[in-house]
Amino acid sequence: MDFNHLSRQSFYAWLNTSSGIRLLEEEQLELGNILPSLFGYHIVQLGSLSQEINLLSSSYILDQIIVDTEISKEFQMPSIISKIDILPFGSETIDVVLLPHTLEYASSPHFLLQEVQRVLIPNGTLIILGLNPWSFLGIRRFFPYKGEQIPWYGHYYSLTHIQRWLALSGFKVVRSRYFLFHSTTKYSRLIKNLYSLANTKRYLSPFFFEGYLLIANKQVVRLNPVDLKWEKQGGVEVSGIVEPVAQVHFYD
Repeated sequence: MDFNHLSRQSFYAWLNTSSGIRLLEEEQLELGNILPSLFGYHIVQLGSLSQEINLLSSSYILDQIIVDTEISKEFQMPSIISKIDILPFGSETIDVVLLPHTLEYASSPHFLLQEVQRVLIPNGTLIILGLNPWSFLGIRRFFPYKGEQIPWYGHYYSLTHIQRWLALSGFKVVRSRYFLFHSTTKYSRLIKNLYSLANTKRYLSPFFFEGYLLIANKQVVRLNPVDLKWEKQGGVEVSGIVEPVAQVHFYD
């Protein structure tokens, strides 16, 4: 199995809480600023996440497919039950792939990225949504409270970590940003002041935002023809070429 099934299901359950719904709504808004500008024939989302919130709703691409290892019968969108790291698509057939918290539950993120790279068309688009492990929410995973539900069941990777993987997997990152400012009722005034500081000092922002979005394009390897030595010298010198010998035919 390419996902930690129990951890993934726990994450899906957390998405039904108020905090999880808030995350999905923010991610839907973020994608609403990106998907309308991407065109093609096929867009694939790896991971079903939620029946209530459609992350692909803003896309103009007609063929929208959800792929997951297990999908509820009540799920409304076209879906395929399949292993995530062995996609049921031909090479270079998909225009856009969305990974919403998919790498966080993959047994081999590197292999998954290679499989996505295989199915994407040249210059195809990969979109990754992830949870920031160094946000206030992320740091709380080291100090769990009894009975508290937080979504840190998978292996969460920083934005820098993902960017490094993409470079090794044949992708070029074209955009990345943090989103979803963390605001709890208990510390709302304190965090609001810190948020103002984060907007002023953008390099501090990773500590104040729960999620990140990353967009990358599949790089196309262009082979430059090697200049032949004789071409650089202006052609082949023909003065030393031996004249052809006339053919002699023998008949019985």
